[in-house]
Amino acid sequence: MVIAVTLARGLRLSVAAAMLVPSLASADEVRCPSTVGVDQKARSAPDGWSVSYDPSSHPFASVTFYDGRPEESMSLVHDSESKTTTQSAAVWRFLPSTDRRIWIACRYSGTSATLSKALPIDTKTCTVTYSLRETIGGFPAVKKIDCK
Repeated sequence: MVIAVTLARGLRLSVAAAMLVPSLASADEVRCPSTVGVDQKARSAPDGWSVSYDPSSHPFASVTFYDGRPEESMSLVHDSESKTTTQSAAVWRFLPSTDRRIWIACRYSGTSATLSKALPIDTKTCTVTYSLRETIGGFPAVKKIDCK
C-alpha cells in the first residue's frame, strides 16, 4: 500500500518511497561482523602445564584498508582526520583503478583471525568514525564505516 501526502505548494511525498530512503542511505555503510568465532590450538604445553580454551567469540576491534588483497601487505594510511571531544573520523580516498581493488580487513580482539573482502570497484572514499571514550582490544571503538 502506498500513501501519498500532499505538502505545501503541491509537493507530493510517497510514504513507500520515503521508507526506502534510509535503506539507500545505509547501502554505503560497510559493516564488519561484530564477532568472530575462532578454534585455536596450542602447538604444545611445557612440562607440568595443561592447555585449556575459552569458547567465547572475539569482538570486532579495528579496520584496515588495503590496496589489493591483505596478504599483499599494502595497507593504506588515512588521508585526513578530524576530532571532537567524543569521536574522531578518518577518511581514506582511493584513486580509480581497473586492475586493483581496495580491500577492507576487519580485525578482532584476542586473535590473529581477520575477515576481509573487496570493496565495490567504484568505491572512492571510506570514512571510519571512532569513539574516543571507548576501546576494544586497545583500539578506539569503531562506531561507523561509511564508504562511497
